Amino acid sequence: MTIETDFSPILPQLFCDPSAIQQIFYNLMLNAADALTSTGGEHHTVCVQTSFLADTNQIKLVVSDDGPGIPPDVLKSLFKDRVSSKPTGHGFGTLTVARLAKEHGGTVHAANRPEGGAEFTVLLPVRDAAE
Repeated sequence: MTIETDFSPILPQLFCDPSAIQQIFYNLMLNAADALTSTGGEHHTVCVQTSFLADTNQIKLVVSDDGPGIPPDVLKSLFKDRVSSKPTGHGFGTLTVARLAKEHGGTVHAANRPEGGAEFTVLLPVRDAAE
């Protein structure tokens, strides 16, 4: 498995709980790695990108992979229930990502990529230290 990164060199400071943001990264990367290793010995790629959306004053984090994608029945309730498409999964990873993003005033969205694989997008608002 290859991990590709594209971190924006110009991101504003994000006033947040660093361990929460680390947990978001960790859970999304772990989910992608689990999905890719379950497909066998094929070579797969996970991409992690960050960018700043100046028009909405948000930092955007995208974790995507070129694996099998998310089954439609799982996708529709991914952040509502403890659901997982993995035989040993329990669904806490995506629930934790959604909870942490919400606690920071952000959102998370999951989708299947047209070219194959899954993509998770987290949007976190940039706030002043006083907020």
